[in-house]
Amino acid sequence: MTKITSTSSSLPADQSRPPTLGLDIDGTIDEGQAFFRTLAAIWPGRVVVITYRRDRNKAEEDLARVVVRYHDLILVSSFDAKAEVIATEGIDVYFD
Repeated sequence: MTKITSTSSSLPADQSRPPTLGLDIDGTIDEGQAFFRTLAAIWPGRVVVITYRRDRNKAEEDLARVVVRYHDLILVSSFDAKAEVIATEGIDVYFD
């Protein structure tokens, strides 16, 4: 048996704010609707949806249909752009 002598914190670097959650729509929210609806509803901080789509209205309609709470919807034009948004938005936990 190994004794744990230290643990890493799951709190964001700025511990004065709750963690920010990032979610993708396609292959994530749409594949686990009940799970992500519940997670977003109880998440203590901001919920940011980052999706590789061009049609904002369709993305908003899909989120409304699934009833996922979110603060910001950000559309990106490449997968690399998702990483940039994750960094600039201060996202602590991301599901894609």
